[in-house]
Amino acid sequence: MKRFAMTTGALVLLASAVVGCGPDPLLGTYSYTQTATYMQTVPQTGTVAGTDTGNCTVTEGSTSDYLFNATGTGGSTCVLNAMQASNLGMTIVANQTCMFRANNNTTTTATITGGSGTLADNTLTVTANFTYTGTALGINFAGTGSTTIIGTRR
Repeated sequence: MKRFAMTTGALVLLASAVVGCGPDPLLGTYSYTQTATYMQTVPQTGTVAGTDTGNCTVTEGSTSDYLFNATGTGGSTCVLNAMQASNLGMTIVANQTCMFRANNNTTTTATITGGSGTLADNTLTVTANFTYTGTALGINFAGTGSTTIIGTRR
């Protein structure tokens, strides 16, 4: 009789775990607005702002928990691997590259140094810090920056 009670308890726990399983809430397609700040250090110091809008998707990754893929209407592109940080959060894997476009139409190659994403009420917020390099009018430039993407589930 005691053995049957333990087996029933184990089945109740298993059923509870299965009922709690469902689609990952981060997975989906979002329309976003991106803001970025570039702190230039070479050839001179200065700050430039950048903005873009577009669409992004969060899918299951093949080499990570998630694949974050953003394409902006102004030319920014970013495909990043991320790891699950919590039920509604992810951590961006460092040392990946993106192409960002500043407001002066300069395309910049950015190397992600860290970042994260969270989902709240169908709004995905992804932030990342980066170093960047590029060339404008034959002059090399470099610096550091940060970007925030705020997307609404479509």
